[in-house]
Amino acid sequence: MERVHDPERHSMCEKQYTIKDIIQRFDKLEQRFDKLEQQIKQRTVVKKAYTISEFAKAYNMTELKTRELIQRGKIKATSDTNGRGTRYLIDAKSIEDWWSKQLGKPIK
Repeated sequence: MERVHDPERHSMCEKQYTIKDIIQRFDKLEQRFDKLEQQIKQRTVVKKAYTISEFAKAYNMTELKTRELIQRGKIKATSDTNGRGTRYLIDAKSIEDWWSKQLGKPIK
């Protein structure tokens, strides 16, 4: 197959950009980067407390077993009572300490 030079097509590729066009393009890219950066920061925020169900799923145990750990004082939790009942929030530092004891070495 032979390539044929198409002057119209070639001229479309050589579009003239003004400084204003370039600045607008960079501004849009900067906005996208800022948005992505915010999303990354939101995902990497370290939680300070977990619900019983979050803890149970993360450590592959039942919610009943998690409640037992709280009752025995193995992990610390605070209770928050609202109109629908009591909700426990487990302290993240307490989880880290408990898990370190389970592994026999500190978490890094």
